[in-house]
Amino acid sequence: MCPLDSRDAYPTVKRVLKKYEDSVHFILHLFPLPYHRNAFLAAQSLKVIAAFNSSAVFDWVDVYFENFGLFTNQATADLSFLEIAQSIQIIASHKVGISRDEFLAGVQPGTDFDFETRTSWKYACSRGITGAPVFLLNGVKIDADESWTEQQWHKLLSPFLPSRSS
Repeated sequence: MCPLDSRDAYPTVKRVLKKYEDSVHFILHLFPLPYHRNAFLAAQSLKVIAAFNSSAVFDWVDVYFENFGLFTNQATADLSFLEIAQSIQIIASHKVGISRDEFLAGVQPGTDFDFETRTSWKYACSRGITGAPVFLLNGVKIDADESWTEQQWHKLLSPFLPSRSS
């Protein structure tokens, strides 16, 4: 995930989802960009947390974006994979209650979560995804980006939604 663009898009997307929560089905796929050192670990951590507590997924995304500065390439340049994973786990344990052992076991190479994260990334590549954030509506890529307002989202979504009185 691109920490800046995805982080910038996220608050608006959350408000739109809240507004249309009864009418919109939202699927979040993380697309870890290879030049962001910790993006794969962040994406994998979401899969681990989702398996541990699926209702905590958006709480975790909130927490990660609030703390993403701790996990930039520069901030973690002198840290090992284990040190970075432990730092992420400490934050995750406070927000979603996952234990150190459960989290660290899940983010190890060769786990099912590792495979799922790689598969998700490869699938996105096969769909022509090359960056983040990218938005699809009914499986079709749209021109939305992190600068979109709630009004732009409403204009895009309203033809697909049941009539609302408001």
